[in-house]
Amino acid sequence: MAQLQSAQSGLDPAAPHPDHIKDAPIFVTGMPRSGTTLIEQIIAAHSNVTSMGETGFAFGAVERLLRDGNTYKPVSDVADRLRSDVADKYLADVAARYPAAKQTVDKSIQTYLYLGAIISIIPNAKFVIVQRDPRDNLLSIYRNLFQAGTHRYAYDFENLADHYLAFRDMVSFWKQQMPDDIYIADYDGLVRDPEDKARALIAACGLEWQDQCLEFHRSTGAVKTLSLTQVRQPSTSRRKRHGSVMAMGLCPC
Repeated sequence: MAQLQSAQSGLDPAAPHPDHIKDAPIFVTGMPRSGTTLIEQIIAAHSNVTSMGETGFAFGAVERLLRDGNTYKPVSDVADRLRSDVADKYLADVAARYPAAKQTVDKSIQTYLYLGAIISIIPNAKFVIVQRDPRDNLLSIYRNLFQAGTHRYAYDFENLADHYLAFRDMVSFWKQQMPDDIYIADYDGLVRDPEDKARALIAACGLEWQDQCLEFHRSTGAVKTLSLTQVRQPSTSRRKRHGSVMAMGLCPC
């Protein structure tokens, strides 16, 4: 985390790469089981937004360019290749898969590691970082089984705590580096007050409010994460279930 922060320090979001891209994708990111799928589905319910699902865009392409042995190169050293090797290919893939899309939302949980690199080439991008009570978040991670070889910290309490603290440190770093370019979505607040929080979320994405954003559970789009059953519930049912289990210190998802 410290190395990634060093590689992305001192960037000026107001002065991106001269050959930057004008598109404005929305990136939803955060810890697994924090509510990222729910947030993505609310945004994707907007008529102007198309969901890309979990592309892994930043984690793969940006990581390969920045990685230099056991450390990371400064973003300035790879700015040209970030544009040609990463952003152009990403947007070409978007155009090929969703040619009619006006704006896209990409829910990849590890994007929060690379916000500086992304904004240097896509300065109009919107970043939504989802946060949830760590007690519920980490318990939900611990009690689920992930794909083999992924989230290897998930099955040990000390590793979980360390990973969460590293995540929180990275979020604090971005709040200092680019406070005007990220929106912190509070999962627990959304469950308690769906409409007000959903309205704030949609506004942070630069979109006009549409009532259908509260009807995300009616979406017919594919959900390929462990949160499938939760995001197919209406917001009123989610709020009732959340309240009953919170009294026991647990969480429904």
